[in-house]
Amino acid sequence: MPQLAAAGARVSRRLEEAVAEYRVLVTSPGGGLPSPAAKARADYERAKAKRKLEARANGDAKSVAAAEDIADASDEIYQANLDRLTMEGQVDACRQEINALRSRLSWGQSMVAAEREVDKQHALTSPSWRDGRER
Repeated sequence: MPQLAAAGARVSRRLEEAVAEYRVLVTSPGGGLPSPAAKARADYERAKAKRKLEARANGDAKSVAAAEDIADASDEIYQANLDRLTMEGQVDACRQEINALRSRLSWGQSMVAAEREVDKQHALTSPSWRDGRER
């Protein structure tokens, strides 16, 4: 059982670290600043919208669909989208790690509870208990 307790403590510490990492990615650092994930998404959407408007204003695109294609082909939009997808991937990976760590903790708690129940049953059915002797 001490091994389970030590493993549980390690998992619990890693869970706390993962939650802290997740908070950094998805919450505002304060002072009216957006979270890194929100900023990456907003930067992408803004850059894409500006590029579409620019394509329409310059006459490069005769339709909204053409402006969309021009924006999607832009190196700037590519990089902004890559940054956004990378940030979303980090957020998703962090979220999945948190869920996995919670499952591991739950499994460990179940194992400890099961062992405790076995010990209890063993104590109640042992001959020394029935005879009134100390164990």
